[in-house]
Amino acid sequence: MSTWKVVLIILGACAFIGIILGLVSRGLESPFLGSGNIGYVEVKGVIRNSRKVVEWIDKLSESSSIRAILVRIDSPGGGVAPSQEIYDALKRAREKGKPVVASIGSLGASGGYYIACAADKIVADPGSVTGSIG
Repeated sequence: MSTWKVVLIILGACAFIGIILGLVSRGLESPFLGSGNIGYVEVKGVIRNSRKVVEWIDKLSESSSIRAILVRIDSPGGGVAPSQEIYDALKRAREKGKPVVASIGSLGASGGYYIACAADKIVADPGSVTGSIG
């Protein structure tokens, strides 16, 4: 596959994610999923405290208007316990029937990658730094 094809595929995927994130941030329904919204969770920076993120995930998983959860991760990791708590919250959401997709930005290492492992699907740019579970 030529370099240009790869670049076009990556740009198309980024545009699609941008459209979905734009719709979610405005609270609009996604035309790609039919009725219902996509819940958005952001895990950014060093993971020190999980309380707000876990509460938000639990709220999204209880909502009948939320059809799926998108977790955007850009984190080098952090505390083991907070990472485990976020992972467990995402697993509970999946058990309640909510599909979970993890999108790794520039960095999804250690606890950030651990959190992504709770998702049904992980999406990352080829240039993302991922992995490093201890």
